[in-house]
Amino acid sequence: MRTSIATTTFLLSFLFANSHLQAQVRAHEPVILTGERLPDWTGVPVAEMFLLAFVDGEWHQVGFQVDERDPDGSYTNPDDGAWDANDELVFQPQDGGQPVMISTWLSDPDSSGFPRQRIDVADPVTESTTTFYLYRSSSLLHDDVPGHMTYDADADLIQSQAYRAGFDDSLLMIDELRLGAPDAEPDDILDREKIRIQGQILAFPFTLTEEDLAPQQLHTIAGKVRVIRIVEREVSILTTTIPYTETKYFYRSFFGAPPASLTVDASMGVTGFRLSYDLTAAAADASFDNPNNTAIPVDGMDDSGVDTTLSTEQQTNYWASVTSLDWSLITTARFSGIAETATLYYHDRTDGSTADGTVDTGDQESYGDNGVRLENPLGGEAELISWFYVAEPGALDGPTASSYMQNPLTVENTSEEAAAGLGELVALWLEDHPDTGLPVSVLDMVDLVSGLPGG
Repeated sequence: MRTSIATTTFLLSFLFANSHLQAQVRAHEPVILTGERLPDWTGVPVAEMFLLAFVDGEWHQVGFQVDERDPDGSYTNPDDGAWDANDELVFQPQDGGQPVMISTWLSDPDSSGFPRQRIDVADPVTESTTTFYLYRSSSLLHDDVPGHMTYDADADLIQSQAYRAGFDDSLLMIDELRLGAPDAEPDDILDREKIRIQGQILAFPFTLTEEDLAPQQLHTIAGKVRVIRIVEREVSILTTTIPYTETKYFYRSFFGAPPASLTVDASMGVTGFRLSYDLTAAAADASFDNPNNTAIPVDGMDDSGVDTTLSTEQQTNYWASVTSLDWSLITTARFSGIAETATLYYHDRTDGSTADGTVDTGDQESYGDNGVRLENPLGGEAELISWFYVAEPGALDGPTASSYMQNPLTVENTSEEAAAGLGELVALWLEDHPDTGLPVSVLDMVDLVSGLPGG
């Protein structure tokens, strides 16, 4: 009895792909593939793009989103519905599968008329990999794949399986954070994000808080994998009004601000800046850690002896964590080269005071209010990164999260074309074993030869 090429190659791919168990690629950060990496796909309708993973011998559609950007790089202006050089394909690495031979193709005739993209994602920290395949088809239908994110526009609420984030109606800043699955009904542990900008112009000192960063317009882009919040703001320093845009990204268990170039204008007289996140009494069973402090209790009571120093290395690879019996919230950041002095900001008192002598905002109670204070900006441009990781206790710690920031996921994409007949045989012969990287053996080819026309 002859065995068809499709059946034989499928079985080979299944056996090869499942010959060993792979280590798990980290599940927090997303994979982002820009149009520049897929030049041959320029002009392809976004509706004809399908992302799949090969898992346990079967193809599975994967939840993804394409965020289109206009020629200026803006997410907020409508685009043409076609894949362009600056568009972004976004998906989560934990949804990937095994690599397959080029002959293992999706059972969709239309897709075989176009090259597919094999996308290999590698985690340099866990030394693991996972693989995705991007197909084009005008006949395939998009499955109703569950997404990682939901967004309620009316309530301005972001929800994932790891957290829920809400925002102040007037300031449009985050002031609600519930860590855990939604059915667990977790408590809100966040009072608000707090900002202080201090300085002096001529003989006139000034202090600004987050309440002075007036929102002008909110834009949101929401999909299965991420929610982008873009807030256009204005801040007035004495008689000067400065417009700026604040962009934050929210993923399954990872959120914050992407790498950005921060320009400090010395003429504005800024001498100090503080960004911190104040918690609520619901976090009172937690503890605070960073490289210089261990298990500082978050209880609303003053903690003497907290080490606020930050070395140059810690400014480059900053981390801090707040951990309770039920959750862990880890901050990673990079802010070196922005100011002459950088110190930890930490305040744990409920008497309405602050650690920098400014007037308190929010609920007037500080529970583990932690962040960074920068003094005497250097001027010019510097890189600023700030991310939060949400995890179960013991699943992720600060040093590991910091190593993630230092060693991001790497992505390699390769174009592959469907093979047929003798061409398929040649392609298989030239192709390496997807797991070992060794050439396919002669014995593996015997059944394939029997399935060729005239075999």
